[in-house]
Amino acid sequence: RLRDYNTAEKENWIPNDLSVRMKDSTCEVTVPGRGKFPFTFDECFWSNSIEEPGKAFTDQEDLYNSVGIPLVDNVLGGFNSSIIAYGQTGSGKTHSIFGPANDPEGSKKGLIPRVCDGIFSRLAAEGQSSSKQTVSVTMLEVYLEEVYDLLAGRKKLAVRQDTPSSFGVVGAKTYEVKSYVEVLKLIEKGDSQKTFAATAMNERSSRAHTLFQLNVTVATALGSRSAKVMLADLAGCERIKIAKTDTGTALDEACNINLSLLTLGTCIEAAVQRSKQGKSIDNMGEFRQSTLTKLLKDFIGGNSRTAMLVAIAPALKDVSLTLQALRFADRAKQIATHAKINYVSNKDPNNKLADEALKGLYDRKKELLDKEFELEIAQQELVRRQDDVAEMRLKLEEE
Repeated sequence: RLRDYNTAEKENWIPNDLSVRMKDSTCEVTVPGRGKFPFTFDECFWSNSIEEPGKAFTDQEDLYNSVGIPLVDNVLGGFNSSIIAYGQTGSGKTHSIFGPANDPEGSKKGLIPRVCDGIFSRLAAEGQSSSKQTVSVTMLEVYLEEVYDLLAGRKKLAVRQDTPSSFGVVGAKTYEVKSYVEVLKLIEKGDSQKTFAATAMNERSSRAHTLFQLNVTVATALGSRSAKVMLADLAGCERIKIAKTDTGTALDEACNINLSLLTLGTCIEAAVQRSKQGKSIDNMGEFRQSTLTKLLKDFIGGNSRTAMLVAIAPALKDVSLTLQALRFADRAKQIATHAKINYVSNKDPNNKLADEALKGLYDRKKELLDKEFELEIAQQELVRRQDDVAEMRLKLEEE
């Protein structure tokens, strides 16, 4: 998605400053002295105020119709799904994902509010009389390789390996929500805790990766389908000298952001090679090298239907980062994911076996708790008898 010129770029605009052209699903970048570099993707979105012949302007609603609605369809069909926004700092990722910070419900609202609205609208249309519908929200931030809970006052959390091939966050606050309005309140709460700072390239630069997660479950008398949703707004890569983030905390932030994105690129490259060989990414060591890649692993080449939204800037001064972002996207599109419907039938014999296993585990835990309770009662009785003996001894000594 090509953004419009920002205020500073418009004030200093010069003719022929546009480095990107689009036609249908092709995006072409012109690098002075090097030539033209064409790329083909599933969709190319023109959101620049300069008219592009044969290419319609894409607003926030158009973006949702192309990217968000298919995600909603997948989620309610029981598929894990994700949208990952990637691009240089100031390229419009946060605008596309969240929308303007001061207008969460307006016409320019981003993909996250629209997706949540779409999910609740569809659930309401399906009706609640014959099903139990559950939606829960988690909002995390990866800052300087640490994970913080944006819905719990920036509580610092730990990442652990849940299974041999996946990672999870320990202790993240999860809110069950009943409506789109409740989601908006959580988005506003989380947004107030996010890490932003002004740089020479972006007056409101995200200094961390934001991971907004939904869990959606629809249970009926016949069974249940569920889906995990990841909507990731990645911090943008930046040239440290140009952004003037070359000292203090700003330098630490920039180095960590660039390093984590470099690691993500390494994982993408390795996943592409695995996909070509028909191999799984389950045991890939590359994903262990950063906190971000650990948390995105399940959505890159795994059990998920994933879209990557690459945001690019229009000006020639950013052309090298634009070319880098499009090359990244060109590699990412070659990954083959292996999404499957997360459905459990109440008549499935395997489900019955699982229920029996859970019942057995419950019975064993109950037995242990019962024995622990009996032991506690016995200890209390022993203490009481010791007190009685001590009292009798005292009386005998008095006599």
